[in-house]
Amino acid sequence: MSAIPFVEFGFSMSQNAFEDHQMNAAQHRTLYDWKKTREELELSGLETPVFDRKTIRLALDHILTHHPDLKLSRTS
Repeated sequence: MSAIPFVEFGFSMSQNAFEDHQMNAAQHRTLYDWKKTREELELSGLETPVFDRKTIRLALDHILTHHPDLKLSRTS
């Protein structure tokens, strides 16, 4: 998917319209509080996983390699 429609959308807005859009988008974000999960992991002696670039890359490579629909799009 091309990023051009998103860029055109952003540049076509006035400053006020862009700020209103940003504020509205921020109000509808879903936030997850995983404090209790982290506490339970620590009580169990488990470390909280770190999602750095390497871990995310490994996960994406696995998904792109094993998901049938994505496997096709990766090779074409």
